[in-house]
Amino acid sequence: NLKEYWDAIEAYPRLQGGFVWDWVDQGLTRFTEDGQKWYAYGGDYDDHPNDGNFCLNGLINPDRTIQSALWEHKKVTQPVKFRAVDLLAGQIEVVNGYHLSDLSALDVSWQLAADDRVLQTGQLPSLTTAPGTSEAFKLPLTQPELEPGVEYWLTFSACLGQDTAWADKGHEVAWEQFKLPYPVPQAAPIPLADMPAIEVDDAKSTVTVRGPEFSLTLDKSGGTLVSWRYQDKELIGQGPRLNVWRAPTDNDERDQNGEIHWRAAGLDRLEHAVRTVKVEQPAPQTARIVVQSVCAPGDQDPALRAAQRSQLLRPVVGQLGQFVDERVLQALYQKMGIPYPGRDAGTKVDRLGALVAQVDLEDRVPDMLHALVDLLMEGHEGQVSDQVRQRLAHYRNMTADQIRREFAPRYDGRFACTYTYTIHGSGDLILDMQVEPQGSLPPLPKIGLQMEMPGAYDTFTWYGRGPHESYIDRQEGGAIGVYGGSVDDQFESYIVPQENGNKTDVRWMALTNTEGCGLLAVGAPTINGSVQHYRTENLSVARHTYELERRDEITVNLDYRQCGLGSASCGPGTRPEYLLLPEPIAYSIRLRPFCDQEETPMMLSKQVIEQG
Repeated sequence: NLKEYWDAIEAYPRLQGGFVWDWVDQGLTRFTEDGQKWYAYGGDYDDHPNDGNFCLNGLINPDRTIQSALWEHKKVTQPVKFRAVDLLAGQIEVVNGYHLSDLSALDVSWQLAADDRVLQTGQLPSLTTAPGTSEAFKLPLTQPELEPGVEYWLTFSACLGQDTAWADKGHEVAWEQFKLPYPVPQAAPIPLADMPAIEVDDAKSTVTVRGPEFSLTLDKSGGTLVSWRYQDKELIGQGPRLNVWRAPTDNDERDQNGEIHWRAAGLDRLEHAVRTVKVEQPAPQTARIVVQSVCAPGDQDPALRAAQRSQLLRPVVGQLGQFVDERVLQALYQKMGIPYPGRDAGTKVDRLGALVAQVDLEDRVPDMLHALVDLLMEGHEGQVSDQVRQRLAHYRNMTADQIRREFAPRYDGRFACTYTYTIHGSGDLILDMQVEPQGSLPPLPKIGLQMEMPGAYDTFTWYGRGPHESYIDRQEGGAIGVYGGSVDDQFESYIVPQENGNKTDVRWMALTNTEGCGLLAVGAPTINGSVQHYRTENLSVARHTYELERRDEITVNLDYRQCGLGSASCGPGTRPEYLLLPEPIAYSIRLRPFCDQEETPMMLSKQVIEQG
């Protein structure tokens, strides 16, 4: 969330920040026995103690290739800004953020686009805007004939007018994009009566829907699609179904509200149990399948559960360690009725950790905290600072439930899901997803749908922010547009594998084969999306890139939303507005098989189906 920091820095003249601490990831090149290159970090040389991957905090990789975070830094800190004064009238303001230079070294161009089609272009006159000032301009914009469902974008680009010692002529220094508030008409719905009729086969274990060029089959026991054929080619491997897990990022691992809570809540081991499947055909051209299921954590190995609980309680030990000396620790053991192990049983922190673990097993962490407050507050006048006394008074006023939630939460959550598949004779499948979190849960990594597609659909195109990855609190550096490449191109190869490749503000995304045929996913209005040749489970456990297992199949994520990335590797966790709270959600995705020789994804994305 660099944007919020930079907003504060620009708002207060005496506030400084945004300095690049680590420019480059300081991993060391190594090779596997079969010649695969990878980068080593703390612990890879049997070096103890070590800081793990804390040497990998750069904006570029060890080989000096760019990471997506660098584009965010460039955009947020760009020295030239563009402000909308009256977009419909073409009135804008250029702001010079330089302290010493005017803007005469820059050429500023603009373009008006309808989705991805450029309609008008122009150039601002030579700028002489003085440092720290602004200049107003009126563009010769002509409102185009407005098309249903089309978005109109005004984009500015400020580039070097001449070669410099640090970059060549044409290097982009700053850019900005505005959505023009034109009164765009809505697309007319496609009447159901104009669509071909479909056939529904409601068997004991499956439901099959057949249309002129497609057939799809849903498995009733799993509640997911097991086949979807279009023009006699298979589109799907499995899914879609609820997914709330992402491979933890470096920040997630260090965020005290992140991975340790997600794993404690079992979000990485959800099991899906179908409760009901209902099938109906409200019209000859439409079928509807409603699947209700419950997703809850599966069983966990006791040793792993104990280790995760210990990690979850680590902040408690850290908090108490500020107040506890040897005498107080011995008295605290006595107050809790647990035999004191003596100084030979490890360090003070070890013995404090053992005490916390024992009282946690008995669900007595609130009692222990209140006992510690009593020990420190009573009979120690002058020995406890005012600052510590205020902290202790805060703990004393907390209820037992408040203490449990803050220091020793126990999660019993699950998710009630309703998937409503509406299949039309046009080949469209509209999936309405409702998720109701139940019980006790932490803020979530994500909420969305995950599915698999065959590896033949390896060309990925999307209309959203790009061309690099983006997240809700790191998306300023990505302009809205239509981008594309292979599935492998979307993979951001972090030295420690983790969540990567997400796209935000996605209007639609499509996966196609070499013939241009594939599957289109359309948000209502937008989704987060990603594609990769790796399973999320593999990304979650691998510690080096050579431990990744690339598959031919493609993992497809169609997400309602993801949690922000935060700054917890060396700073605060995710800001509250970027957390994903466990609250009921509902969202829709339209899936459509297609061949772009007939209709393009952009054309199809504008279609609206009549509600039946």
